[in-house]
Amino acid sequence: MPTKESIDSFLHLIDQSCKEESLISLTASDPWTKSNVKKVSFKALNIKGKYTISKSYLLNNQQFTESLQISEFKNSLVAIIENYKQLNAKLKHQNLQLLINKKREGSLKKRSTTNKEELHHNKQKSYLIPPDASFLHKLDLSTKDGKIKDKAQKKFRQINKFIEVIKPHFESLPDQAHIYDFGCGKGYLTFAMDEYFNQQLNKNFTIKGIDLKKDLILNIQKLATNRPNLQFVYGDINKENPKRIDALIALHACDTATDIAIAKAIKKEAQLIVVAPCCQKQIRKEMASFASSHPMLKHGILLERQASLLTDSIRALIMESKGYKTKVFEFITTEHTAKNIMIIGQKTNVTSSKSAEISQLKAQFGIREHALEKLLN
Repeated sequence: MPTKESIDSFLHLIDQSCKEESLISLTASDPWTKSNVKKVSFKALNIKGKYTISKSYLLNNQQFTESLQISEFKNSLVAIIENYKQLNAKLKHQNLQLLINKKREGSLKKRSTTNKEELHHNKQKSYLIPPDASFLHKLDLSTKDGKIKDKAQKKFRQINKFIEVIKPHFESLPDQAHIYDFGCGKGYLTFAMDEYFNQQLNKNFTIKGIDLKKDLILNIQKLATNRPNLQFVYGDINKENPKRIDALIALHACDTATDIAIAKAIKKEAQLIVVAPCCQKQIRKEMASFASSHPMLKHGILLERQASLLTDSIRALIMESKGYKTKVFEFITTEHTAKNIMIIGQKTNVTSSKSAEISQLKAQFGIREHALEKLLN
């Protein structure tokens, strides 16, 4: 029999489920009056460990969504009950249905069940580098209990995206391959390679990070003491002459430092070259005198972008001429960094002359010589 007590009981059960964080969803439908909002839906969210409620509804064929605090959600329920005839709630161990008649009395139905759905946003994404990896805490990206800090969320996603991109290429390398990270900086990606390929896949790679920033190197050397296959060295990549390079990484090595890294890898017949260039000044300077007579280059920003594209286009062609199958692509979105072009070269031993294409590009934009050409001559 419909009673006012049924409504009170429903509100009490919802209140209790919010305290226990066992509410999964609630839907109000069948409005009493003619309304453009036929249904209102609420979903429990667990975002960064905080239990909140998402409210959504369709109005004039447009979907609206807003986030509510638990107190706001509970306060809104009274108005919802006054405006809708039917409310259905899904809890972890119970389903509720409240039907309200014209006298504003309710009929409450309860059904015991086990709802296995996880809270929206609560499902843990599977990462190649998990949030509780020990090096993330050492590098101040996560807490002791393995939660990524708010300030480090973007960096964490970058690290995982990097490993995701290089994974299929590096898995084909033989065990005990020698990998160099030129310009390793704080070592985020160097540590990540050791974590994934050595710790998880047992590849036994020798991974060496090299950088000119002595303070950084001294710090991360201490953090890598328990990782026998991982080394960090203070040095100038221009002066480094490794006996063997199986794979080379050079991310955001400025201007011709990228060319130096590529040249060293090619000369050592590295199986894999991975670079994300930046600051392509060498070609830009050569184009500057030519820019005034070229309609595409008279604006500084267009000259800068064209110089970047031209620099990397010629790099890829030179690598192909040396027997590398190349791929040039955007490896992360500009949300994370504007320096988001990556070049991957895989050794094939199939060379092809690219001199005509390179000469044509240089002539088109007034370029005398590309730095990588000079380094390989």
